[in-house]
Amino acid sequence: MNRAKAWLVASRPFIIPFWLAGTAMGVAFAGWDTQAWLAASFIVVLIGLSAHYINNWRDYTKGLDKLEEGSKPKVYTAANQILPTGILSVEDMQMAAVFCLVIAFIIAGVFLRRIDQILMFLAGLTAAIGYTDFFKPKGFGEIALFLGHGGVAPFAYTLVKPFDVTALGLWVINGMTIALLYTIDQLPDVETDFMRRVKSLAYYVMNAEIRPSQIIWFAASAVTVLSVCMVVLGWMPKEIIYIAFTLPLWHICGIVIDNDFEKGVFIGLIGYFLIMVIPTVALLL
Repeated sequence: MNRAKAWLVASRPFIIPFWLAGTAMGVAFAGWDTQAWLAASFIVVLIGLSAHYINNWRDYTKGLDKLEEGSKPKVYTAANQILPTGILSVEDMQMAAVFCLVIAFIIAGVFLRRIDQILMFLAGLTAAIGYTDFFKPKGFGEIALFLGHGGVAPFAYTLVKPFDVTALGLWVINGMTIALLYTIDQLPDVETDFMRRVKSLAYYVMNAEIRPSQIIWFAASAVTVLSVCMVVLGWMPKEIIYIAFTLPLWHICGIVIDNDFEKGVFIGLIGYFLIMVIPTVALLL
């Protein structure tokens, strides 16, 4: 692997379309504003990339998320394994993280004015910086994903309109989905030394003998029911109900993931992407 490919792996660019879909969803639900979408997208992508670099650096130095007895490389989140090769160094990760954060703060300084915007920015920043050193070792990785990835749409929303129940609804729907997908992503490591040291939600799921498909079907059903309730209560536009169109995909995901974990996770990621894209397209058409 050369340095260019190593940087690509370390950055995990496959997640950028998810961030862009999230910012588009937030801006669409608030009333489309191209400048707000661009500003939110740049800030989110930069903080997200910094989180990846920090995660690579801290995982390596703290000895977390490494291959241990019984563990398997994570196809989508194993970027830290490039540092032991020496192709990229800890210093490379530190400089990249600082660069991304400095640019994010500059853009935020230009566009963020209200307290709700600043608080949403700080929530994402907390998740990005604190994931490896606090949330993950404490078994609270789902909370970090809920705050960070789940908060993308409501953050973008606040760049157009003040935070309200619609923004909260976007946070709950997206945050709950990605948090449960994170739990599934951690399942292969439950039998490792790390999971014996840290009692995460994935640890308790496996101890309860809950299959990955059951988590998938619960998440899909819960998110769909929540979206219907929010529309009935007048908290969100009716277009959010269109996430129900993803239910067949989630059922397929559940069937596949119990037999082929990697393919199942991939289908789950597509389902999460569509939960953001379908209502957004419906609102904009």
